[in-house]
Amino acid sequence: MKLIIIFQIFLLFLITPIKLHNTFKCTHDQEEENIEIKEISFPYHRSLSSTTNHSINIILDTEVIESQIGSTFNSTEITEDYIENITSSFETSINMLKSLLTVETSETLYFNSSSFTSNNVIYKDLIPNILNTYLTGDIVIVPIFSELSSSTIASASPMLIDSSTKRPIFGYVKLSSLYDFTEINAFEYLSMVLLHEITHILVFSKSLYSYYQTNDTVLTYEVINEINRTKISTSKVIEYAKKHFNCENITGIELENYGSSGSIGSHWESRIMLGDYMISTNYAEFVISDITMALFEDSGWYGVNIFGSDLILILILILNIILIM
Repeated sequence: MKLIIIFQIFLLFLITPIKLHNTFKCTHDQEEENIEIKEISFPYHRSLSSTTNHSINIILDTEVIESQIGSTFNSTEITEDYIENITSSFETSINMLKSLLTVETSETLYFNSSSFTSNNVIYKDLIPNILNTYLTGDIVIVPIFSELSSSTIASASPMLIDSSTKRPIFGYVKLSSLYDFTEINAFEYLSMVLLHEITHILVFSKSLYSYYQTNDTVLTYEVINEINRTKISTSKVIEYAKKHFNCENITGIELENYGSSGSIGSHWESRIMLGDYMISTNYAEFVISDITMALFEDSGWYGVNIFGSDLILILILILNIILIM
């Protein structure tokens, strides 16, 4: 079923003159260099639901970007319409994740000034809405407009994790003011870019690997063609990789090892996973692969709704059909 849908999407891109943004690259790893992950606990404000999983509840706090209306970044003024478009794209991405992911624990989140380290103090003053407030959800995402390079649409990083589950509970997404919403397919493309960035916050980040709740060895190392390679070698990733590539000898999926520090370590190697939404550079076709979904599951933090992933693929197909009508 999934392979048929993906092939149909591929054919649509081949026969359709859709203009896509072609300047996207992810600088996630550069963000991580400036952020210290901190564990915080909620000893009196935590409820557990051990009987059934629930769809992940992602809280999008837009207070910061709303306060930036009228500000100028990259020589472009932030307008209300621009923020509405950004928020709409975020909501699409978050709804995708809600259909795909479940979590076991239900958090009552509470952040105060001591939740943030001195390294992160620059962000503490940017999130007044959530400080000293009880929030019912699993993670808070805060978008922030910032000066970014002309080839960077967005970047993101986790900041806080729950000391009990070790699961991320807070992260930010830096946004560019240069995104052109008048281009064809602009909203759909940005939604996939933001899905990519939120995935860095949730699971796919070299700062998080050591916190995975698994007995698997997360990273393995191998010399291939005289080049040192790093692989994700968790059990589900290997299981789905063997099926996808029809190869029983696979011991993991390589991580990106080429380019700037912004792309190394927290993305799939593009020559292996070209087309997956978690490679580090722009590609005309974005696919949410079983292998990336397996990484969510292998972290020990999330369940994966396979039926939900089918729906997302169908949605992408429908969106592309609409674009050529």
